[in-house]
Amino acid sequence: MGILSLEQLIFLAQYDVAHAQSILSHSNHPLYGFPMAVTGINLTALIRQLLQINALKMHFYNTISGTPTIDNFHHVFCMCFMEVYLHH
Repeated sequence: MGILSLEQLIFLAQYDVAHAQSILSHSNHPLYGFPMAVTGINLTALIRQLLQINALKMHFYNTISGTPTIDNFHHVFCMCFMEVYLHH
């Protein structure tokens, strides 16, 4: 799970630089910060479980044509991380 999560975080940093920098800055806050890497690992595990129980099936069906790829999985991670960050 750790390697996949690292790939997810790298994708986030490359895909949405401004939000990734904002999340990293907020995660380092002395009072309200959070462990970004651990959050990424837990979020990756959650999204993987959602895939296993087909909870994301309709999302992929409605948003992409063809077979989902790892980039589609990364995009879901980015959206979820932003939601976690915005509601932190």
